[in-house]
Amino acid sequence: MSLLNPIEAKILKKVAENQLITKSEIQKYLQNNGSSRDLSSVIDSATDNLMKKQFIAIVRPLGSTCYAITQKGTKMLDEL
Repeated sequence: MSLLNPIEAKILKKVAENQLITKSEIQKYLQNNGSSRDLSSVIDSATDNLMKKQFIAIVRPLGSTCYAITQKGTKMLDEL
């Protein structure tokens, strides 16, 4: 069984592609890739789970909150 649900996996891959990404950018990406509902709570839950698993971390360049992938997250992506 995978440690990630499909939304978490999509978010982790997108964070890895972008290096740094905001919540609004994640939301736009998911909406453009088949999710049409309000994703705010889904994204909050998925990013919280990814942070608890230490796959992503919060970075605040110039005051804006962004997500960045960790080494542990990169290893998880290699296993997917």
